[in-house]
Amino acid sequence: MERACGNFADGIVGWVSPVALCFLLVLLIAGGPEARAQDSPHGKLSFACEECHSPDSWKEMPNPAKFDHAQTGFILRGQHAEVACMDCHTALTFKFKKSAERCADCHQDVHNAELGATCDRCHTVKSWLVPDMVQKHSTTRFALVGMHATVPCEECHVNEQKHEYVGLRTDCLGCHQRDYDGTTAPNHRASGLGTDCQSCHAVNAMSWQGVNFAGGGTFDHAKTGFPLVGAHAALACNQCHPSTTNWVTTATTCYGCHQQDMLTKANAPTPHAGFPTDCSMCHTTNAGWAPSTFVHSTVFVIAGAHAALACNQCHTSTTNWATTATTCYGCHQTDFTTANAPPHTGFVTDCSTCHTNTAWSPATFDHTKNTTFPLTGAHTTVTPCAACHVNNVYAGLPTLCYSCHQQDMLTKATTPVPHTGFPTDCSTCHTTNPGWTPSTYTHANATPRFPQDSRHLNAGCAKCHQTPTNYTVACCQSSGCHNTCAGGGD
Repeated sequence: MERACGNFADGIVGWVSPVALCFLLVLLIAGGPEARAQDSPHGKLSFACEECHSPDSWKEMPNPAKFDHAQTGFILRGQHAEVACMDCHTALTFKFKKSAERCADCHQDVHNAELGATCDRCHTVKSWLVPDMVQKHSTTRFALVGMHATVPCEECHVNEQKHEYVGLRTDCLGCHQRDYDGTTAPNHRASGLGTDCQSCHAVNAMSWQGVNFAGGGTFDHAKTGFPLVGAHAALACNQCHPSTTNWVTTATTCYGCHQQDMLTKANAPTPHAGFPTDCSMCHTTNAGWAPSTFVHSTVFVIAGAHAALACNQCHTSTTNWATTATTCYGCHQTDFTTANAPPHTGFVTDCSTCHTNTAWSPATFDHTKNTTFPLTGAHTTVTPCAACHVNNVYAGLPTLCYSCHQQDMLTKATTPVPHTGFPTDCSTCHTTNPGWTPSTYTHANATPRFPQDSRHLNAGCAKCHQTPTNYTVACCQSSGCHNTCAGGGD
């Protein structure tokens, strides 16, 4: 033992005695593994010292390290693989099994927890820099598209230097209030335009300019009550909205925009002055105003002889077609006043009463429908009309029998007696049958004071009416049947 100690002491500094050194060695051996573990600055370990240390020095670490950090549950990747152990394990005791595994346990949260504790939503273990922020941003409430993908973060995140990113407005006006207030073509505020920029501008555009509604913008012009179709869809906004201050009150009627086209340029088939101002009556929204189609029936149905006429035969004015008359008399006054078969003086001026639109003849007049005197019996066979309408007088004639048949009653009626003194209402005895026959006289209806009873029924008219020229005078006494004229007695 002494020899062994003496040999061991050969390399020890001379002032340490061989006896003392041997004693020390005996204590170490006697203490066993437990005594050595307690002396380790790291505490009790589950792996061998050589996995981290080299035989040459405690401070020298083998390169590459034999220790597999992955077995701790925390794989060293990226920047973590480059840092020294003591940068994370700041105490010799290490407490490996209790070392932090969350980012915030080692790294200061410069965002003050406003972005949450999951750092790898934006960062990787390679660097704190975020090279794919545009893609990352798409996971937020505001994806970066168009011009937004090119602007520096601090232009929207004004507190970026303080690492403050949340709580920003995502509506257009939140960032672009100044742009909205500064517009001049048109002045958006003065025009009353909405503050939802996406109504007109595309969020993926690279500029405010060049927006049109045929493509690029998202504004639905149809919602204004005026859909952009035909030639309108190809126009720049300011061609219809010339005002730089107000687009809301722009006219939506054809004439509102095309007044000069109508008054000074439209001349086919005739200048349009005086035409209805609703261009859609003839035109569509096709470019060039053509083809145009006018549905004449909306004003005047073209039928019969009218269909073969040229426009200027009715529309004689070269400057105003809108005031052309639509009544028969309005166009055919000369035809009406010169008509002689029969002359139409006094006739109603509605030609359709007798004529069709095919030709003036044949003409058909419905006497029953258009007058207060229906033609029945012998009246239906009377020709020509002048037999009743003497001297071509057709309007205002009387309709009483006596007015036409006065001479018949006074000079021709002799059966059963001359009718002088008879009532002038021929219909009391006669119908409209030809020849005035048969005639029926109801004594009780005409003379209520003298009903024709059974005793008088077979008496001849002259028995009581003894004045052959006047039947309105009768005397019962003269008949030889009664004692008095009023009758009574035998």
